[in-house]
Amino acid sequence: MQQQQRRLYASVIGVVAVLAIATTLLPWVSLDMLGTKVTWNGLGQTSDLAFSERGIGPHPYGWWVVAAAFIAILSTGLLLSSSTVARKATAPALWLTAAAALAAAAVPITALVDPPWLIGDFVVDIGAQNLAELIGREFLVVPVLSFTIGALVILALLAIATALTVRPIRMRIRVSIDRGTEKKPAKPAPARTVVIDDDEPATRSAGSPPSA
Repeated sequence: MQQQQRRLYASVIGVVAVLAIATTLLPWVSLDMLGTKVTWNGLGQTSDLAFSERGIGPHPYGWWVVAAAFIAILSTGLLLSSSTVARKATAPALWLTAAAALAAAAVPITALVDPPWLIGDFVVDIGAQNLAELIGREFLVVPVLSFTIGALVILALLAIATALTVRPIRMRIRVSIDRGTEKKPAKPAPARTVVIDDDEPATRSAGSPPSA
């Protein structure tokens, strides 16, 4: 792979990784259904100072997304490096990036499938016990979580494609040749020395018996 291609792939992976991190800073959980604008992002940080001081909020599972994106950024550093050691480690780092991105994508997917897994018991902590049994997607900011899933899946696909470009999978076919069955070139016949007797006629052909 040429250096220009490495820069292009590294730039695209880096941009998607930054976008994935940015999604964790957006609201993942909101109390809009309760008539308040209090929100929590993927890192568990809230827009309400009182809730922040009391430590009330959903689980900060967004850190898994940050970790996957950080691994992706490290792999781009290896991709841009000209060091021999770094170039050898680039492909494994990209495969690790793909695995980490897919694992991190399980966080928002699980949150959409099972909202209490992300929200936890904070609804009870804020005094909304009567809504505890209604915990569901009403508290989730679905567009942000969906965008996070998309960014992580794209990041994984980019890492896989780049890894295959850096070190393509080649099918090697080994053909064994039996040297013993090879036909050896025929040896040239040894040169024959013809002695011509001056007393014999010069018209005698080489190899004919001398005349009596």
